[in-house]
Amino acid sequence: MARVPRHAAGRGRGNRAIGAYQRFADEIGFVVAAVDLPGAQDITEARYYYILHIVEGLRRAGTLGTQPVWIGGLSGGAKWAMHLGALGGDRFSGVLAIASNDDFATVGYQEYGNRTALQMPICLLNGTQDGVAGVNVEWYEPMCRSLKTTGFSNVMRREYDGGHSIPYAETVEAFRWLAQQRPQ
Repeated sequence: MARVPRHAAGRGRGNRAIGAYQRFADEIGFVVAAVDLPGAQDITEARYYYILHIVEGLRRAGTLGTQPVWIGGLSGGAKWAMHLGALGGDRFSGVLAIASNDDFATVGYQEYGNRTALQMPICLLNGTQDGVAGVNVEWYEPMCRSLKTTGFSNVMRREYDGGHSIPYAETVEAFRWLAQQRPQ
């Protein structure tokens, strides 16, 4: 049975978040896509279903080819990314969780038991001045310990000097790290 997270993953508007990642896509060379569901339909199963359909559609269109498929987000979006990444396991090439304050990867793993998720690369970016999900808040270290206790073996923790936002240089570095984690 999955534990109850301390902090719920928020309901956001995925299409508004794309703009924040577009600059990284342009610089590094990847495609961004997001799921945008109406409030009542914004549930884990629906997000997972539509994400998988987006990925399959991009593959069929020849847009993806053999490129990695990362899932990521900021704050509540980071929690969703961790959760959905653990559900999908090796369907995804990695997770970028920026400013997360709870271990939703363990929740997803406990719900579905996808053992391939335990080797999935997870990059945690947390700010030193973030009072919500920073490295100095009470939930940060327990989140990191929980990931390790569950068995997630490829987790990179990266701090940045900043608040509850997407840090440019560290995010570029995180995407490059994720790209290096691809199985050969």
